[in-house]
Amino acid sequence: MNLRAEVGPFPAHRLARVGRAEVELARRLRLRARLEALAPAAFELGRQIGLGGAALAFARVEGLALEDLRRAFPGEWRFAVLNEPTSGRMGFLALEGSFWSLLLSRLEAPGEEPERGRDGLWGWLVCRGLAALGGEATAWRFCGVATSVGQVGRLCQQSERMACAWIRITAGFAPGRAAWLEPEASLQRAPADAREVSAASDIAIPFSLLLGQVELEAAEAGGMRRGDVVFFQPEAGGRRVLACGGARLYGQIEGANFRFSDWSLQSGGGNMGEVKNEEGRALEPVLLEGLPVPVSVEAGTVQLTVGELSGLRCGDVIVLGDLLLAPVSVRAGSRLLGRGELVDVDGRRGVRLLEVFLAGADHADAV
Repeated sequence: MNLRAEVGPFPAHRLARVGRAEVELARRLRLRARLEALAPAAFELGRQIGLGGAALAFARVEGLALEDLRRAFPGEWRFAVLNEPTSGRMGFLALEGSFWSLLLSRLEAPGEEPERGRDGLWGWLVCRGLAALGGEATAWRFCGVATSVGQVGRLCQQSERMACAWIRITAGFAPGRAAWLEPEASLQRAPADAREVSAASDIAIPFSLLLGQVELEAAEAGGMRRGDVVFFQPEAGGRRVLACGGARLYGQIEGANFRFSDWSLQSGGGNMGEVKNEEGRALEPVLLEGLPVPVSVEAGTVQLTVGELSGLRCGDVIVLGDLLLAPVSVRAGSRLLGRGELVDVDGRRGVRLLEVFLAGADHADAV
């Protein structure tokens, strides 16, 4: 196959919406070095409790105003409160409630309950992680648990903003999220580390392997059940797509590799023109059950840094690793509707749903 010679470099700078403040946060938090040090302990803990090993990956870092904490952490979260008495730093390790419940059920199984001491299960996990980090991390102390963002905010009244580093957890088929929160005043006391992120080119961006798409009516998308099969239209000509927002990388799958051939950027939204400041008569709400909803079928994600994207050329290879073994996800925009397995029914490709993530009384079998 002759690849197009006129394909230019991917304009990664248009994806790098990372300000200098965020880069500085990542550098001061020493995120990559800390996650690398934690990796062996996390994997071993996941293996011991039957999750097939656990892996940690840095997702993104951002600055949050205290009033934005409730928006950033909706639902149930657990916050371990830590401090470092020598420098006067304070931080919070947040764990998503659903993943915390999974850990709790596994670690409290008969015959597997660890020696947790007076600090409880959360304290035992945090102290184990600090010991695995070693070095300066051993100076940090576990001070208790906050069960709401309100408690976190009351402990940080001397700062108006907080650094928030998001971390993805993969443990078998049980994904989760964690975050490190540190008040701005505390972060200013953190030592800089030249080995950490020094430019936006080192920021990782997740790209999903897009298997195909389909348009469903709103009633169909909202009425999914476990066991349903969602049929989709694969990409023409066997072409594969790695997608992140409006960015598309096109290529072919070769074993566990993706051979890049082309790219495109799709701008979102349209020109609505001038909006007149006139109020019309209020209308009764109408349920648009026949409204078409674009649904995509994805097979896991691969991390590419902005620097790697900038250097992509036609014919380059992107290593997918075990991405093809990940559960297939069904999404409507950024909303995860469900996960399942690929099936072939009378020559049509589809996804049999094993998990459905739809809330409400009409979805009694939702997970």
